[in-house]
Amino acid sequence: MSEGVKKLLRKKYELPVNKKIVLFVGRLVPKKGYKILFEARDKNYLILFAGSGIVPDSMKGEKTKTKFLGNLPQDKLSEIYKLSDIFVLPSRDEGLPLSIQEALVSGLPVITTKNPGYEKYFNNSQVIYSERIPSKIKKTILKVLSDKVIINDAREFALNNRERYYSWEDNVGDLLKIYKNLS
Repeated sequence: MSEGVKKLLRKKYELPVNKKIVLFVGRLVPKKGYKILFEARDKNYLILFAGSGIVPDSMKGEKTKTKFLGNLPQDKLSEIYKLSDIFVLPSRDEGLPLSIQEALVSGLPVITTKNPGYEKYFNNSQVIYSERIPSKIKKTILKVLSDKVIINDAREFALNNRERYYSWEDNVGDLLKIYKNLS
């Protein structure tokens, strides 16, 4: 994503133009780890939370470090991915979340927790794994935001692998194999 487009989108959504933006997309439920990410907030970046659910009152006062966007239609969510710098999903017990796939296709570095099966889809240059501990997530976010190699690798991965890893044909083929094994 060009810096010019990113700045225009940030202005459109009234977000800081010169501050790093960390994105979380998912339901606001414990499994997704949104409270853990909230605890990893820092003055050096703004965390955007996009997804359905009730924002606890205790999380509503940190407007300089966090912003809750609610559930967004796909066209707006696509723009939010484009204006962000990295994606974080400290979830547990997941398959392969659509939000991770969308972040990768958008060219964002991804920080998540390791779940079984992820190694089939990515290696450590596309996805950075962290423990579900706020201090470790914060440390990983700061490291990724300052590492131009990781950021460039994520963009390259998006450009070169959109069709290969995230095509409907491949996903349908994988689902058919699962269904055949169940019968």
